[in-house]
Amino acid sequence: MNSVLTETMNETLPASDAAPHPNDPGAVTLDVRLLLARGESPCGAIEDAAARVGVGQSLVLLVPFEPVPLYAKLGQQGFEAQPELLDDGTWRVTFERMAAPATNAPANLSGCGCNHG
Repeated sequence: MNSVLTETMNETLPASDAAPHPNDPGAVTLDVRLLLARGESPCGAIEDAAARVGVGQSLVLLVPFEPVPLYAKLGQQGFEAQPELLDDGTWRVTFERMAAPATNAPANLSGCGCNHG
C-alpha cells in the first residue's frame, strides 16, 4: 500500500468525518484534506485506494471541495459518485464500483482536478 495512503488513512479525524458510511461500513475511506492543506497532490493516494475497491464495494473520499472532475475519471473505471456536503463544509463522496473498469479506462488519475498535480 502507498505510504501516503496509509499515512492519510491513519491520521486522526473528527468522529463525524471518520465514521463509516451507513450504506457501506466496509468501504475504503480516504481523507485527502490534510494532503491538500500541505500542498500535496492526492491523485496517487486516490488511485491506490480506487484500485483496491472491487465491484459492489465503495471508496469514500473526504475533501474540502466537491471533486467534480473525479466523477468522470472514476466513472471510466466503473464507479458511480454519490456526493454529500457535511455540516462542517467537508464533501464526503461515496464512489461505488458498479462494474469492472473498462479495458480502455485510464490507468492513473494524474491531473485528477485537484489543482495540485
